[in-house]
Amino acid sequence: MRDGMETVWARAELESPRIRHYREILRVRPEDSESVLKRNYRKLALALHPDRNPGRTETHKVFAEIAVAYETLSDPLRIEELNKEFRESLRSRIRVGNRV
Repeated sequence: MRDGMETVWARAELESPRIRHYREILRVRPEDSESVLKRNYRKLALALHPDRNPGRTETHKVFAEIAVAYETLSDPLRIEELNKEFRESLRSRIRVGNRV
């Protein structure tokens, strides 16, 4: 049974909620190209840049968040790392749930 479960997990396309959140922020889909990601990031960064929005602290926070989202989504290794952490956390939750 354990081997069967590992096969299911290996094939599962489980994406980290953080990655999904970053995709929502930048309005991109998993299949979008790097150029779409970059274009959407630049549009948002220009609109929300602190120099264009002085005194509006909420836009400063969003600007910082889109920067982190872009940095993460433009790095395939970071995406894989976050997804791997997410899948491992799900595995541990399932194991604990089966013991109870």
